[in-house]
Amino acid sequence: LNFGQKLISTDFLSPFNHTSSLGHTHPNYLDPTAAKRLKEADIGPIPVPPKYTTKDFAKTHYWKLRGKLDVPKERWVNHLQLAQAISTYYVDVQENFGGRDDPRLVPLLGCLLELLPWLKQWHNDLDPTFNEKMGDFYEGFIEEEARQMGLTLEDIRAWEPPKTSKKGKGRKKR
Repeated sequence: LNFGQKLISTDFLSPFNHTSSLGHTHPNYLDPTAAKRLKEADIGPIPVPPKYTTKDFAKTHYWKLRGKLDVPKERWVNHLQLAQAISTYYVDVQENFGGRDDPRLVPLLGCLLELLPWLKQWHNDLDPTFNEKMGDFYEGFIEEEARQMGLTLEDIRAWEPPKTSKKGKGRKKR
């Protein structure tokens, strides 16, 4: 999430990256194992992901960082470390800043929800440090936090950033 820092990459949560004209088609391609399961089950052809254009992104430089298939150009992302950082900040916001009603909590939970398929795929072996499967742990964390907020996972996926007004950059009148 961008809280005033200079962007050197796209925001993590897709509603910040895409224009509302896309609707919520993007999450259909978030599950990296879905295509593999289709192929393994020999159900049929694997659907081709949609190709995006610059108009699909909220800002032009997001297109340059993500490209027509909306694949991050950032490399070597450790999804578990990212989930740990986001969840630590989530708990910090909840306990030390805004409480359970803080507007930052839903998008942070959305970030974790978008990470979940990768956590389940790559980090779901028993973690020796925590003695838990971290993908399952984060799945439970997300579900419990959503329940406590009175939201469903679909409500979290459907979250969109607040609309910002565009201010003109005309000259000041004297």
